[in-house]
Amino acid sequence: MPANRYFTHQDLEKDPLIQLETDEALHLKTVMRNVEGDMVELINGKGLLAHARVTEISKKAVFLKIEHIERFIKPFELEIGIGILVQERLDLLLEKGCELGATKIFLIRTQSIGKSGFTDGQMERMQRVLIAALKQSGRVWLPSIDLVPSLDEFVSTEKNIYFGDINSNSPALLEVFDSSTPFRLLVGPAKGFTKEELDLLKNKKNIKGVYLSDAILRAETAAVLMIGLVNHAFLLKQPHSKGRG
Repeated sequence: MPANRYFTHQDLEKDPLIQLETDEALHLKTVMRNVEGDMVELINGKGLLAHARVTEISKKAVFLKIEHIERFIKPFELEIGIGILVQERLDLLLEKGCELGATKIFLIRTQSIGKSGFTDGQMERMQRVLIAALKQSGRVWLPSIDLVPSLDEFVSTEKNIYFGDINSNSPALLEVFDSSTPFRLLVGPAKGFTKEELDLLKNKKNIKGVYLSDAILRAETAAVLMIGLVNHAFLLKQPHSKGRG
């Protein structure tokens, strides 16, 4: 984890003086024990890395003054969709997906899912998980979370879609993955896709089933594996690319 890196939702280019949000201010004061005059890093999930000096620490607020900003190019689009999971398993996917470079995470209400959405509190929790993973991993682009009401809507795209298939006769992901064209990854919910959903997937030309493992994987494990494999495929093509964060 980069030392002394903090997150803010504020526009880093609008005003050089930043007041840290409450949680980050508390972390700076009580955990990292920064003092006035220290240099720290500041990100907002939009491709900027600011180098800032702590100018004021009080009981009520922490202020930073930005002295220099680095700008990073937007990374390749790594989109993954997955049937809605229970919270603890979803947290794992969000954390590891962010660390491995996912840029968009679609939570899909598939046919076997009873849950139709999330409360404001649950959405805020998911954002906190992503932000913590962003800071830990050293990345500077925060993934987005999108709720999708059906599998049919998720696959209504011209992008190539690779979905985790339990059929061992399906090819391995990296045997068919084409990094030169836009794509999405897809994993079913914990109970798997229904027959109707599988028929939908197998009858569209831009969708390919891929075999991931000879073991039975949890949905979140399969998703993390797919993200990691694709991330590595891009690393082999573009080693040491600083702007991918």
